[in-house]
Amino acid sequence: MTSPRPEFGVYIHVPFCSRRCDYCAFATWDDKAGQIDGYMAALFAEVQRATEVGMPVASTVFVGGGTPSLVPGELLATVIAAVPKTPDAEVTVECNPDNVTESLLRTYREAGVNRISLGVQSMVPHVLAALGREHDPDNVVAAVEAINSVGIPTFNLDLIYGAHGETLDDWRSTLRSALALKPPHVSAYALTVEAGTPLADDEARHPDDDIRPTSIRSPMLPSRQQVSATTRSRTGHVPATRAGTTGCTGRRPTTADSVVPRIRTPQVVVGGTCVRPSATSTS
Repeated sequence: MTSPRPEFGVYIHVPFCSRRCDYCAFATWDDKAGQIDGYMAALFAEVQRATEVGMPVASTVFVGGGTPSLVPGELLATVIAAVPKTPDAEVTVECNPDNVTESLLRTYREAGVNRISLGVQSMVPHVLAALGREHDPDNVVAAVEAINSVGIPTFNLDLIYGAHGETLDDWRSTLRSALALKPPHVSAYALTVEAGTPLADDEARHPDDDIRPTSIRSPMLPSRQQVSATTRSRTGHVPATRAGTTGCTGRRPTTADSVVPRIRTPQVVVGGTCVRPSATSTS
């Protein structure tokens, strides 16, 4: 009897954003849209090189950022399709609710994407403002409707609790609105303050540690099969996929790192060697 093949994950990093969130320490930029075509071509070439030197077939592929849904769907689909995958591979793309359209999701689905990770964070406008988020909560509802409409099999909603000014009623409102969308999975992250971010520079907006523990013990939280709650940094850790959580293993690139992931299962990171940009960089 042959031993089962070890699981192998591929993380693809897309560092472009329309606006960088105030708490974000990932390797992302909101002023480099002119480099999207070249970057995506480089990702494709990197996947091809990794395949040529014997990269294992992936059982999970996770595309994170940044905002992967900001780049043209056809470019991202080409990169995803180039990754050798098992027939039952879980292929996830992170999306901003404001960028999701049925046309984009169909392009993803044709490339083999079978899971969307939707960055919701909150369904309360003043909490989104405190986080430096731009999206309209109504667009979360529209995005989930589009996911269901085009037949992508599953999705998760990412939430953040503990923002300055967020009350327990606000958090319960977010949970109530999120769960009304019937997500197969919800991930709830405690807001953490990362050095070098606008949030770190504004102590008046730091999380209230008296409220955060109560938030995650909310009686509205459903079973562990549906929700993964973590107090780990929202900007460093990406949990394992095969248990149905939110991404492939290891670390996501941050602006402070030239990244070598902390491996828990075999993984390759594509587009993951990132350095902090200089203050004078304009490219």
